[in-house]
Amino acid sequence: MKPIRTMLIFGVAIALTGCGDKQAAPSATVVAGEQLFQQNCSECHPRTGRGDYLKRIPATLLTRKSQHELMVWIKGSGQHREMPSFEQFTDEERASLADYLHSQIMK
Repeated sequence: MKPIRTMLIFGVAIALTGCGDKQAAPSATVVAGEQLFQQNCSECHPRTGRGDYLKRIPATLLTRKSQHELMVWIKGSGQHREMPSFEQFTDEERASLADYLHSQIMK
């Protein structure tokens, strides 16, 4: 009886190891946003992208904004702030960056 019980417990344990919480691969939009971030933002927002040493508004507060609000912030539109505007980015690029930033607060 014990060997059967042991084998049953062992089998269930092996089966459950495959039921772990696997992280889904990032979408193409998030990957594109990460590339834009690395090329244009990481100098001021290293590693985590937070940029806490920038005085006015930490990026972590901005990621609470909607995608549209974040896209407007990234564009800049001549707003008085320390972060440069990125008016040269297309709407698609700004959306990718916003998606990437939002994906980072989920980690």
